Amino acid sequence: FQYRTKVTNLSPYPMPVGDGWHPYFRTGGKVDRIYLKIPAESRLETDTDMIPTGKYIHENYADSFQIGDQKLSAGFVLKQANGRVVTELYDPEVDVKICIWQETGKQKYNYLQTFIPPSRNSIAIEPMTCAADAFNNKMGLIVLEPQQSFEASCGVCLE
Repeated sequence: FQYRTKVTNLSPYPMPVGDGWHPYFRTGGKVDRIYLKIPAESRLETDTDMIPTGKYIHENYADSFQIGDQKLSAGFVLKQANGRVVTELYDPEVDVKICIWQETGKQKYNYLQTFIPPSRNSIAIEPMTCAADAFNNKMGLIVLEPQQSFEASCGVCLE
């Protein structure tokens, strides 16, 4: 499955753009048993309102780890490959791997947000062009000049 976004600024003024998709994934049980692999350079530190502070926390998410009881409501800066990067969810109980891919590079999906609801029956893996609150903090914010376009894609596959 693939989805593509294209935005063109038809106004005579610069236009800020932040784009994100917010799909939730589940495999039939609690996400605690799922293994997650995120191609991240760093995690965004947030304040008590979950707004990025501008600081980066360098931790390794590129190696597969079990979610366990982690809350994982976090934003990540992805490794920019000027191509595609893949976040993987693997549930060993049902032997299914879900791959969420996204284009990275200039004006692409260079951020990822995760969220696990209180029920812990699913996890959101959210490709984003910018960090949360980007209109204020400018982290990844795209500004389109008149007649300029932004276009990027992301998608999901099963393995």
